[in-house]
Amino acid sequence: MPHNKFEKQYYAIAAALSNVVKGGIMNVLLKIAEILVLIGALNWGLVGLFRTDLVEKLFGEMSPLAKIIYILIGISAILLIFAKFIPAT
Repeated sequence: MPHNKFEKQYYAIAAALSNVVKGGIMNVLLKIAEILVLIGALNWGLVGLFRTDLVEKLFGEMSPLAKIIYILIGISAILLIFAKFIPAT
C-alpha cells in the first residue's frame, strides 16, 4: 500500500504502464524500441571499432535528423528499461 504522495503517483504510473503493456500498441512500440536500441548499439560498436559514426555519415554531422534519431534511441532505451523492470499486473 502506498504511504505517501510519491508512492501513490508511482503506483498509478506503474498501473497505467502495466495496462498499456498488455495492449497491442505497446507490443509494437517495444519492437520498434528494440530495433532502435539495436541500431544504437551497432552504431556504438562501429564508433568503438572503426571510429565511424554511421548515423552521422548517413544524415550529416549533428543534423536535426541525426539528433532526432539519437533522441529516439535514448527514449527507446528508457522505454525498454521501464518495460523490463515494471511488472505487468
